[in-house]
Amino acid sequence: MKGYAAVGLIGSNDPVNPKAWARLVPILIARDRFGRFLGPAFSILHHFAGPYAGSSWAFCGIESHDLTKLPEFQKVLVDVIRRLLDGVYLHSLQPSLWCYRFGEKAQVSVKVRNDGSTPKTVTVRWKLHRCLSH
Repeated sequence: MKGYAAVGLIGSNDPVNPKAWARLVPILIARDRFGRFLGPAFSILHHFAGPYAGSSWAFCGIESHDLTKLPEFQKVLVDVIRRLLDGVYLHSLQPSLWCYRFGEKAQVSVKVRNDGSTPKTVTVRWKLHRCLSH
């Protein structure tokens, strides 16, 4: 398959003081014949601020094949449409510090946004993976 990476501008593009406006969520990851990572082939871009605030876009960079004819992709597409209509996503993950010493207490925050048409109650769960080195 051939095409482009499904990436987009997630902020103001200001070289001095950039502001994040969107969250990119890769849906399908492209790999070459050796299994090496090439980038997202299909993504969702959720805009939580800036000129497109409240919108979510799904886009695919693959141009050489009509993916909508593949049953596996049809299932992915249905899931993506559900995500777009649901409108709930996390953004602006922020640690209290950018670097922590071993054993130091870390604090992290994240924002939840609902751009869907109905109010929702959500639960955010954190899963911490043990670091192999320190």
